[in-house]
Amino acid sequence: PFPAGALETIQIRQEESRRAAAVFGAQPEFLNLHETWFWLGRQEVYFYDPRWSRYDPPGTGIVTSAAAGSKGLDLAVELIKRYQPDVVLAMLLADRNPEHGETGDVTYRAFVRAAREGAHVGQLWMTIQHQPQYLERVRMDPDISVDVTGQIPRLRAALEQHVSQGQRPAANQAGPDQWPRRPRIDGHAYEHFVLVVNGRSLAQ
Repeated sequence: PFPAGALETIQIRQEESRRAAAVFGAQPEFLNLHETWFWLGRQEVYFYDPRWSRYDPPGTGIVTSAAAGSKGLDLAVELIKRYQPDVVLAMLLADRNPEHGETGDVTYRAFVRAAREGAHVGQLWMTIQHQPQYLERVRMDPDISVDVTGQIPRLRAALEQHVSQGQRPAANQAGPDQWPRRPRIDGHAYEHFVLVVNGRSLAQ
């Protein structure tokens, strides 16, 4: 059997995500793509370790290989076709965290494929989390900036649900402008995005 400790990590993260989504009145769906390693007690076991195949981590494949055509990509396409969203938010391609960047890649490929296969989708936005960006030689100005000042209390409440990721109650933070970290412009907090794909231009 798969070690209970590793399975518990999956269960904890999913439960935290459900609670965070509930703050916004949403309900998450999980594709169950996993990272390139899992916890065996307090030891990280990577996919090239002989023990990887022995334990056969549950899920639909490694996220970094999903864009190559794994089951995870098919599931993402099906999800977009089912909901046909006006806006899809994704992590930036080539994010400094490889799993984040690969998640953005899977989302991009799924979005384009769903649109070309007849799904009525709107736009794909990718987030620019920090200024300066993750790679100094690449400078990107946002196409879309959303004023989220009024949502900061709810954002804090949602982030507080991710206890396993080291999030702490807002009362324990340095100050209202320090957590969550959002650049302020004239006292307002913004989320910045680049418009990657306009789905309607892909429809056949």
